[in-house]
Amino acid sequence: MRSHRASGFCGVRAQARYSRSTGRTEGVILSSERLEPSVQHNDPQFRADVAAALCGIRRWADAALLFRDALSLQPDFTTAWHNLGCAQCEQGNLGDAIVAFRHAEALDPTNPALTAIVTDTWIRLADWHNRAGRPREAVAALAVAQGRAPDRSDAHLLNADILEALHDRAAANAALWRAAGADAGNPTTANRALGKLLAARGRHGDAIAVLRAVLIRDPADIESWIELATVSCTARRIADGLTAVTRALRLDPRHPEALFAYGNLELARKAWPAAIAGFRAAVAGHGEFYQAWANLGVAWFDSGHADHAAACNRNALACQPGATEIWLNLANAQASLGRLAEACTLYRRALVIDPGNAGTHYNYALALLASGDLTAGWREYEWRLDPRLHLEIQHRDRPRWRGEPPAGRTILIYHEQGLGDTLHFVRFVPLLARQGCRVVLETPAALVRLFQCLSDQVEILPLGSPLPATDWACPLPSLPAHFATSLARVPAKVPYLTPPRDLVAAWRERLDGALAKSSGNIRVGLVWGGNPAFPYDHLRSPGWQAIQPLFSVPGVDFIGLQLGPARAPMEDGPLPANFTDLGRQISDFADTAAIMTQLDLVITSCTAPAHLAGALGRPVWLMLGASIDWRWLHHGDTTPWYPTMQLFRPETRGYWPEVMAAIIRNLDDFVLLASWKRQRTT
Repeated sequence: MRSHRASGFCGVRAQARYSRSTGRTEGVILSSERLEPSVQHNDPQFRADVAAALCGIRRWADAALLFRDALSLQPDFTTAWHNLGCAQCEQGNLGDAIVAFRHAEALDPTNPALTAIVTDTWIRLADWHNRAGRPREAVAALAVAQGRAPDRSDAHLLNADILEALHDRAAANAALWRAAGADAGNPTTANRALGKLLAARGRHGDAIAVLRAVLIRDPADIESWIELATVSCTARRIADGLTAVTRALRLDPRHPEALFAYGNLELARKAWPAAIAGFRAAVAGHGEFYQAWANLGVAWFDSGHADHAAACNRNALACQPGATEIWLNLANAQASLGRLAEACTLYRRALVIDPGNAGTHYNYALALLASGDLTAGWREYEWRLDPRLHLEIQHRDRPRWRGEPPAGRTILIYHEQGLGDTLHFVRFVPLLARQGCRVVLETPAALVRLFQCLSDQVEILPLGSPLPATDWACPLPSLPAHFATSLARVPAKVPYLTPPRDLVAAWRERLDGALAKSSGNIRVGLVWGGNPAFPYDHLRSPGWQAIQPLFSVPGVDFIGLQLGPARAPMEDGPLPANFTDLGRQISDFADTAAIMTQLDLVITSCTAPAHLAGALGRPVWLMLGASIDWRWLHHGDTTPWYPTMQLFRPETRGYWPEVMAAIIRNLDDFVLLASWKRQRTT
């Protein structure tokens, strides 16, 4: 047997990495090929080294060919067999990889690393078969792996997956039981581990049942109480979780994991002061508990205190500098504080750790857009469509339009995200139709009647309707990128929406009748709440109580345009004398648009009617809180998207009394100016 230097593969791989970083990898390989011809043709080590360099630039197929060449010259070349197996794995050729690894194992049977690699590959092969819908083949491959290593917990877990696919729940549970360590001799520990495994697989009900059974036998097992609280929180059984964590804290009031679980439960029900207290107690004396620091930051952020959130995330990063999620949270906090340059730096830092993290890319996009760098922002904004973000994206089965010449074609443009987003982005639909294509716009039913005004080349269909055949499909928020939209090229000509004329006439008559007694007053529409399903609506909507000071301004008839749950506090008490509620009479956005055309001003929170008023070209004042959308940028009192909109930003983010005071001052001036104009026309 010829002797080959064992470090040859690693040395060339290191050279390949260095060369790739300087753009000279190919040059390294070519320079190697200028060695003596006799060495090139007869030295298997040379071929293995070049193959390793090819692996360094991910040319797996070429590398596999060279490894085979080396093995044809020296069949007992253990390292080449091993590296050939690695190259085959990278290409997904797991069967060929196993053959190569088994050759290496046969040549070096006492090498435990090779033995483990062969077993790992059998498990990977079983997983591949299972994901491909071939559970029988998966069972056969896994049987080989478990025959080689009977105690591998990952093999037991995969076996449970396969058995569940075969609808053998009893056998799957038995596999989970083995993975949980049932043979360890401690039934409490094993059952607790089983509960964790069940929870990790989304079987929360089963996990809770197992943990409760443990606690019946051993009610003093604090770890099981904590795990029960954690699983209950994940399953949104908050009351049950609080009961469990209370039992844990009775056993040990200072247990950091119990306090952490308590904080998470309070966070889940948006009881932020209690959550903050729980997380603070968890890190007291346990400063290295980075998860508690991180979630303390989440609680501060969700309650509108991004400055405190940033400090907590820095503490978490001091303990765990490699945690992408914490870098992301710190970046989000800085973005919320308007420190967009620093936020973008932090997002990029997170992407160094995890380049494919869709959540980081998406939040980075929002920061870029808010800073005015729309070109880079639109590029990153496409990450919102990554399936890992769980955004409900329709029509993935239709070819995606990516900017191909549209003339003579039919393109489906479809609603994505919220109603406000659709009102904002719909301005791009007529621009697309002008390029000579037919556009089918799929939109929520509440917008269908209003959008009839867009273009004769645009067919409007409500969500869920049968759709015609189209050449391509594209989500509405992706259109700005196709039009190379920058701050200097925002299509801001308004109005780009107009309500039906007959509807405008009908609402004019109704409003004139309702407000006949105060014909000299100006008319101001009010919206004070957004969609409560939006996680941070409480930070962007002032609510009914916060806007009460506005009603003190004389000479104004306030018109309520509010829909949805934010109406509830208004309906619970007496209404101000200068307030008329029209919310119950509004059936869709066409109604709201028709009403707005009869108003002198609209005052609104950051929600869909704000976009509607801007799209209609109506004077609109936007109340901004602690959560500021990217469209409003990070400074100034105007926005390039809506020329008739004025922004009211508080110096202290989220401090609504400051916003109301500024609006009252401006509204007094607005009333005086309107009165002066009336006097000049009479």
